[in-house]
Amino acid sequence: MPNGPQDQISEIFFPHATREANKAREHGIRFVHYSTADTAVKMLKYGEIWMRSASLMNDFMEIEHGWKCVESALKSEAGTRFKQALENVGHGQLAHQLTPGLGQWISSFRHQTFLTCFSEHGELRHVGPDEDPEDRFGRLSMWRAYGGQTGVAIIMKGTSFLTEQSAIDVFLSPVAYLSPQDLAPKMDEITAGVEANADFVRSRDHSEIRQVVFNLLRFAVIATKHPGFKEEREWRLIYSPQFTTPGANSALVTHAIETADP
Repeated sequence: MPNGPQDQISEIFFPHATREANKAREHGIRFVHYSTADTAVKMLKYGEIWMRSASLMNDFMEIEHGWKCVESALKSEAGTRFKQALENVGHGQLAHQLTPGLGQWISSFRHQTFLTCFSEHGELRHVGPDEDPEDRFGRLSMWRAYGGQTGVAIIMKGTSFLTEQSAIDVFLSPVAYLSPQDLAPKMDEITAGVEANADFVRSRDHSEIRQVVFNLLRFAVIATKHPGFKEEREWRLIYSPQFTTPGANSALVTHAIETADP
């Protein structure tokens, strides 16, 4: 059961992310960041996590793919049901603004979003009772994509990433590997959650629900990838300066231009 209003909001509007986070905590999932040795040494030396603009990701079409999936879902029957559910709980004005309102932000999502990408570390099937093949070899597909000739893998406990914090407006999201037609059933699940918790959603301030729905769709655009990349089992640390609480990150986030290979 949810522990408070924010937990209930997460379970209603972010069911996929909530399930994945709970599973990661339950199983003690570790995360791994594949990088070049040079970049890894600099991050460790200065005690930093480096992020890059979404416009400079390896697959420059990622944001476009996420937007195509979200736009398709909003225009589908599932999207109509989602909008109707919002209208039924008193947020009809928001429902009519979803598609045109979100579309004007796509350029910002591309150029004003900064990401650090991690993979879940470890295979489900081990070669022995105490032996994880990824501890020995890493993941071949990731070595091929990241690190060049001097690749390293920084393996981290998931605890720090999966513990709630308020010091910085950076969000961790599991990547969903979906085609445009795959997102509609996910939206139906959210609609069912809104309907099942209608009194609760109705009791929340309109500005709060508007921000929650905006973030739902924003993260869907930013953290949806083509199913062909599914073996990466990626999570993304997401930072968007435009949407941060004023002053929240001033002492912890710095901006710099660095040259770094994937």
